[in-house]
Amino acid sequence: VNEPTISEYPEGPVFSIDQPVVGGDTVVTGNGPAGVPITLISVSEVGSLLGETVIENDGSFTMELVTPLKSNHTIGLQVGNLEGTEFTAEQFIYSPNYYERPLVGILVDMVVVE
Repeated sequence: VNEPTISEYPEGPVFSIDQPVVGGDTVVTGNGPAGVPITLISVSEVGSLLGETVIENDGSFTMELVTPLKSNHTIGLQVGNLEGTEFTAEQFIYSPNYYERPLVGILVDMVVVE
């Protein structure tokens, strides 16, 4: 069986979390492809959900969090539920900017909270 190598996957779009992100923050902003639903998770807490939103038409997002961010924790963006959108999961399998973490999955951006 020939399994595809990463280089055989089409490159997905770029997402970014605006930095710096500081402990105690309750708002996270960034950029990505318009209309994509995204979730913010705590990588340090094995994928606990921090927030979710849909990227605006101008490519920006603002996510208001119920719980303030913790310093020295790693947070990451994941593609959210694509059901009912024009997007498919295959569009977000690989990019040089993506991270794959055991027990968490594919992250389209990741930062450490200061």
